[in-house]
Amino acid sequence: HLNRSFIMHIYLLITILLLSPLLAQKVDLQSLSERLKKLEILLAKQNNSQEQNYDITFPGQYRSNFYSVDNDRDNESKQNAARLRIRQNIDIKFSDTLQTSVRFQLNHTNDNITNADDANNRDVQVRHAHLNYQHDNTKLKMGLVPVQESYNDMLYSKDWGYNPFCIEGFQNFKSSQVHYFFVNLNEGDEKQVKDDFTHYHVDYSYLYNAKTTLTFSVSHMNVLALGEHQNIALKIETPLAHNIKFNSFIMTSKSDRAILGTQEDAKGVAFLAEFQKHYRGVDTSLLITHASGKEDGSGFLVPLAFMQTNSYWGYTGILTVMPQTDTGFSSDSLNISNNGHGLN
Repeated sequence: HLNRSFIMHIYLLITILLLSPLLAQKVDLQSLSERLKKLEILLAKQNNSQEQNYDITFPGQYRSNFYSVDNDRDNESKQNAARLRIRQNIDIKFSDTLQTSVRFQLNHTNDNITNADDANNRDVQVRHAHLNYQHDNTKLKMGLVPVQESYNDMLYSKDWGYNPFCIEGFQNFKSSQVHYFFVNLNEGDEKQVKDDFTHYHVDYSYLYNAKTTLTFSVSHMNVLALGEHQNIALKIETPLAHNIKFNSFIMTSKSDRAILGTQEDAKGVAFLAEFQKHYRGVDTSLLITHASGKEDGSGFLVPLAFMQTNSYWGYTGILTVMPQTDTGFSSDSLNISNNGHGLN
């Protein structure tokens, strides 16, 4: 920032330079007016360049739950509870190129009257925090990122807590997009090592005939330095007759036996086909799924099974409560892999 005295000297010097031709010879007023306009524009640009306008928003989730559940078991009583969940974002847009986002989470309350401590005395935590960079057709995120998933949260789910430390990128082309990320959850010398793994993921999506989307994906993990896990998938989304949407994929998996403690490597395949129709405000769907499995759990597996979040999501809504509920009974559900035991 320039002090006021210096600025006044600059203005005086500019004025002398502008008026000096008038003292030496006759100059028409129109020429002088044009010079003053140029000076005004130059000063306006300099002033605008020094101003920084930030766009700050505060989106969030505010949920109050009241529920009663009968487990239909002789040795268990009904679950009756009231729970509060607050997730508050602070999003700052510095420019069209650079943004930041932080989400704070107030955990489940165990005392709804006096305080907001949860059962583990961890009242407020950071759920995600990332820096976003975007230029032309390139977008990058870095930090604790709620990573994108293209298979209806069957591989991993940001809604159910998979916000890993990673670098995530999107590259858009004319008729296609490449999505990728690299996760590293090896924090070094720590007491908690059971969550240590690296995770590489790539999606390639191609739009065909402006209607049909084909997606090819590879997901690769190195789990606890014990072995590797891999999923390969191919997905199609396309409209059919009578306003019916068709969504289907086939996915394979392979996991080293050292991760699971089985005699052989785990291998499997999963298939999904879904027909959706929206008619007069009502959504209906027909869903068919299959996942191969074995008695020792060495069948089809997904990354969720190694992230300790495998009990929190099932695609159908029959195996689990589909939306986020913050209830005490949603942890009893399954995902489509059924932990390698198979599911139809």
